[in-house]
Amino acid sequence: MRILFTCDSIREPVRGPSRMSLTILREFAAAGQEVIPLDWQDNPAAEEAAGRPCRVLPAPWPRFKTALWHLFLLRRLARRAIPHDVLVNPSAYPNAFGRHRSLALFVLDLSALEPGYYRPAKRLWFRLFYGAGLRRARLRVCISAYTRSLLLRRYPDLDPARCPVVHLGVERTLSPPAATRPPADPPYFLFVGTLEKRKNVLRLLEAFATARKRGVVAELRLAGREGKGGSEILRRAAQADLSGCVRLLGPVGDAQLRELYRGTLALLYPSLDEGFGLPILEAMQAGAPVLTSKVAAMPEVAGDAALLVDPLDGQEIAFGIVALSEDAALRARLATLGRERLTAFEPEDKAAELLAALESMLQRQEA
Repeated sequence: MRILFTCDSIREPVRGPSRMSLTILREFAAAGQEVIPLDWQDNPAAEEAAGRPCRVLPAPWPRFKTALWHLFLLRRLARRAIPHDVLVNPSAYPNAFGRHRSLALFVLDLSALEPGYYRPAKRLWFRLFYGAGLRRARLRVCISAYTRSLLLRRYPDLDPARCPVVHLGVERTLSPPAATRPPADPPYFLFVGTLEKRKNVLRLLEAFATARKRGVVAELRLAGREGKGGSEILRRAAQADLSGCVRLLGPVGDAQLRELYRGTLALLYPSLDEGFGLPILEAMQAGAPVLTSKVAAMPEVAGDAALLVDPLDGQEIAFGIVALSEDAALRARLATLGRERLTAFEPEDKAAELLAALESMLQRQEA
C-alpha cells in the first residue's frame, strides 16, 4: 500500500499529535509499507521516521499556513502527480475543498468545536469547515471510543462503519534506562501538557495549594507551553501560597521529559476533556504513578492503573495529591499496574489495526 501521510503536526518539541504521527510513520515503515511524508516545509524528523524524503507542497499563503494548507490540500493534490493509494491526515485539520477517493482523517477530539477552550477564531474555523472535511473523508479514525461517541452524536449522518476506533500506541522512547526510579530531591509532582483551560491547570493549582496546607511538601512542576488562559494560570502560580513550590518549565524535549517522569512522585493530569491523554501512558512507561480524571477518554486509557478523580472537584484532587504524597505503597501499586496497562497499547499492534482499517476502506471502494 502506498500511503501519503501529512506530517505537518510533527514539530519540536514532540508532544501529543506530533508523537502520535511519528509513531505511526515509524510503524508503517517497519511494517514494509511505502509511506510518503507530505508537508508544507522540509521535515527531517518525518523523513527519518518514514525512511524516505518528504514531499513538500508549499503553503499557498504566508499566514495561517497549517489551516489553509489543509483546507485546500485535496484540490492541490489533484493537480500533482504523487502516486498513492491512501491519503492519511493525522492532524485533524479539515480538508474541506476538493475530493479524494481514499482520504483517512484522524478524529482526535471535538474540543475545538466547544466554547471556551480555544480562541474564538479557531473555534469558528472548525465550526465552518470541520463537518465538510469529515464528510469528504472515506475513513474517520477515532483515537478512543469516547471520541467516536461524540463524533456520531454531533454528526449523526456519518456512517458508523467508517468511523473505527484505533487507540494510539506508545513508543518506548520514554522508558526508564534503569529498573529503579531514583528519588528526587526535592520531591515533586508533574503536570505535562499545554497550560490552558481545557487541561484544568488552574483548578490543579488550587488543589495543590490545598494539599500544601494539609502537609504536602513536594513541588509541582508544569511542563508545557502557554495556551488559552495561560496568563491566569501564571498569575495564580506566582501567588504567595504557591510561590516557591511551583516551577514553570515551559516546553521540554524527550531527554528532559524522560528524567521528569522518572523522578516524579506522580503525574497529575486532571484534564476536563481529552480525546486520549497520551501523557498518561508516557508516565506509566517511565514507571510513574498517575492521577487523572474519571471523565472523557481518561478512564478508557488508564483503566484501573491510575487514581481517578472528579476534575471539577478541587477537594477530591487535593485528597488524591495528599494520598500519593504520603502512601508509598499506593504509588508502587499504581506503577506496577501502569506497566501492565501498557501491553494494551503496543505501537506495532495499533499500527496493524490501522493498516487493516485502511485495507478494508480500499476493498470497499473496489467492491
